[in-house]
Amino acid sequence: MGFGYTERGFVMPRQKTVTASGNPVKLEAAKRLRQLTIYGNAVQSNLPSGYTEVGYIESRGTQYIDTGVCPTNNTKVEVVFSSAQNSKFVYGSRTATTSADKHALFFGSGAGSNYFQFGLDTAQTEIYMQLNTKYTVSISQEGAYFDGELKKSYDTQSFSSDLPLYLFGINQSGAPERAAEFVGKIYSFRVWESGELIQSLVPCKRDSDGAVGMYDTVTGAFLTNSGTGVFTAGAAVTPSPDAPVEVQLCGDRTGNL
Repeated sequence: MGFGYTERGFVMPRQKTVTASGNPVKLEAAKRLRQLTIYGNAVQSNLPSGYTEVGYIESRGTQYIDTGVCPTNNTKVEVVFSSAQNSKFVYGSRTATTSADKHALFFGSGAGSNYFQFGLDTAQTEIYMQLNTKYTVSISQEGAYFDGELKKSYDTQSFSSDLPLYLFGINQSGAPERAAEFVGKIYSFRVWESGELIQSLVPCKRDSDGAVGMYDTVTGAFLTNSGTGVFTAGAAVTPSPDAPVEVQLCGDRTGNL
């Protein structure tokens, strides 16, 4: 599959039809080899071969994921979720309710009963979060953000935990708090440590056996249920065919793509 090339690193100004994942696309030429953009029916997947991305995975209250990430005061968590029941932890870990190592999000039963937990601080908020509604929450030393709006600022704290964060519940002293395991959907979960993205979980199914879980695009790990029963998977995600796809390092001196 050829295309134009010059010593200066440009493709020749023309369009050429190629095939990506079996579908015709157009290469918009006159681009640098290191920054070529493809438009058309090119399929861009977040996951490697062998996994199918889905819109969400859903727990009925007995499924949870051990993320393996032990939080510190430098940990930032962002989660996109919708809850089907009140009074449940979306994610979290802590030694005890009053300990100084908390990092958690609690979905309450109404305004003033939702908790953004960080270190020693358990911040009640006047936010009323509705059931079966999609929200984005992030919690870090910089504060607690609800759908992009700052809702709580924290005093500077220093802590570290030996307890990994659980998703779809909370890890309390090494075990899930059964009465507060999350019932609902998780659409994405990302973790930063000192500003570096260390985990990015994408809901998916493993093609070989249909197992439902979250694929970590940072480490390449596939995380599955640590509880009982099975997760429910949402519909498979179909990338938009109209979105431009940036292709890096896409040529060589022989003119091959």
